Amino acid sequence: MENDYISVEQLAKEVNLSPAVIQDICSGKQNDINFSKFLQIVQSCGFRLVLEKGDEHIPVVL
Repeated sequence: MENDYISVEQLAKEVNLSPAVIQDICSGKQNDINFSKFLQIVQSCGFRLVLEKGDEHIPVVL
């Protein structure tokens, strides 16, 4: 990845959450988020989620 940094404000806009909620997640104050928001945050940060079963790899996307 060219740029590994994303601001709290930019991430909040991309996943439609408030910057305060993103900050609380980052600091550990909030740890109960739904799966779709988790997946949006992960993808916005440049990661992908893959389920593995044996030799099978299934990407999880929205």
